[in-house]
Parts: sequence; structure tokens; C-alpha cells
Amino acid sequence: MQEKFLVLSLTRNPLNSLMWSHYGQNHKGFVLGYDVSDAFFCSDLYNVITVNDGNVRYCNDREEYILNCETRQHVHAMYLISSGESIEDLMELPPKAPGYLDEDSSIRVKKMLSDFLLTKSSDWEYEDEVRVVRIVSDLFEECRETQSDPNCGFDSTSDIMLCPSMAYPIKPGLHMYAKKQEIKEVYLGCRNPILKAQGALVDGEEDVSHKAINEKWDVFSVDLDPSSWDVLPTKIDPKKLLVPKKTGLLNDITMTGEEATVLLGKLNKGDLSAEDTVTLRHFCVGGKEEISIRLNDEFVNMSDDSYLDFLP
Repeated sequence: MQEKFLVLSLTRNPLNSLMWSHYGQNHKGFVLGYDVSDAFFCSDLYNVITVNDGNVRYCNDREEYILNCETRQHVHAMYLISSGESIEDLMELPPKAPGYLDEDSSIRVKKMLSDFLLTKSSDWEYEDEVRVVRIVSDLFEECRETQSDPNCGFDSTSDIMLCPSMAYPIKPGLHMYAKKQEIKEVYLGCRNPILKAQGALVDGEEDVSHKAINEKWDVFSVDLDPSSWDVLPTKIDPKKLLVPKKTGLLNDITMTGEEATVLLGKLNKGDLSAEDTVTLRHFCVGGKEEISIRLNDEFVNMSDDSYLDFLP
């Protein structure tokens, strides 16, 4: 059942020094502050647990449940909820129907869900975590209906396209939702390279300062307090946030002789310009090795099947 839920983990405190060390790449990273009043975060229609009810509870002991006839019914109800039903839907079922909940049972199921999804060891209390929990897919709704809803639809940016008909997940279980959420605040760690590069040349037409100004972000640098172990925010002018041009090693490519032969055979020098981007992917599926090539994010026609099976 655990794999049927998706969890978005947030924190209330952007100025926790332990969090910066553990999750902020030792103060080289950043923290984004979102406006969580949007339905994506706070609507019961889209979430099993909303941001308003998602405070994580920290404790030293696990909650124990004795598996009997009653708790089996509650676990079955949780399974139905993880598949797309709501507690309200289950309360409207006929009393003898599988999954039916009366008012007392609905309270117990909500507590079981909370214990299952919102409880962590006291060792993690410093995280001050808030979770938004939703289901992976609604078995009672057609996929096109789910994907057409801006609060539910997710795209394939979490996948690597191996060839036109096949994708490989970058991280199994990761879902990248298509809806853009409004950023209110940005905190840059004291070792963040953007802070170190203030006033340097801009890499690209749209730098961070343009986005910060146009989208009205409040931008802070987060510095170490010289007299304590705390971190302190200092509001900074977003006009100074310029991404420096890359220096040092810009690319490093190693390929086999077969891969180089395929690449040279499919891409003629006269077809390329300095601005073009070429991606070669060599992968194995079902014991068979294959290659695909993308030119500027478009797959090159390798054969009638749009890829080349080049090895016996």
C-alpha cells in the first residue's frame, strides 16, 4: 500500500542550520518558499492529507494495531482510499457493502492514515516537517480526466527517453507535476555560487535576477551568525543575482568504437552547427543492446523502428 501514496515533504523553517547542512549541500544550495494557499496543496479534492493537516508527529514509540475483524475493515478502507475513494464516498456506501464506514470508523481510519503517513522518530524532530499526501493514480477515474486536471496532471520530465517509444525513470516513484506553483521566497546559502558571482557575466538571456524581479520573489542570503551557531537571513537586491558563465571543464564524453561509428554514420558534419546539441543513449532491454540519437531533442531516424539494433 505504501507505493500507492505520493508524499511532498516541506518544512516550516527555512533557517535551520542542520537542515542546511543535511539538505542544502553544506550551505551551497537554496530553499524555495511556496505559496501553499493554492488548491494543489490544501484541497481535499486532490489530496488524502492536505498541507493544513500535514504536520508530522515525532515520537519515540510506534503505534501498534492488533489485527482483528475491525482493523481488517479499516485497512481495507485505507486500501480503497489509496486507490481513489474518499472517506466521504465510503460513508455513503450501503452499511453491508465492503469498505463501508460509519462515523466512528471514519475517525479511526483517519487516525490510522495519520499514524501511517505522518509519524516519524523523534530523532527527526528538528526537520519541522509538513507533508502533503496524495495517491499515485485514481483507479475510479479515466487517465485522460486525471491528466487534464492542472492540479493532477504530471509530465514525463522525471523520465529519460531512450527511444521514441520507451522511457526510463531517473528515480523510480518521482512524479513531476505540470502545474507551476508560485514561489514567494528564495533563500541562498552562504556558499551558493550565485552569491559569489554577483556582478559576473550572465550565462544565457534570462538570468535569475529577471525571474526574481518578474515573479516578485523575496530573496535572502543566509549567513552564519559569527556569535552563535544560528543562520541569519539578509534580504538582498535581486538585480545582483547573475549566473556566471561556466569555466573550467565544460563537457567530458567517452564512448566505445561502436557508439562513435553509429554517431558518425548518422550525423553528417554539414548537418551540424555550433549551437546544436547531440545526445547518444546506449541501453539494454531484454538482453538486447540498442542505441538512440537525439539532435536538438528530436530523435534521429535510426531505422524503420527509429532506433538501431547494432549488436548481434
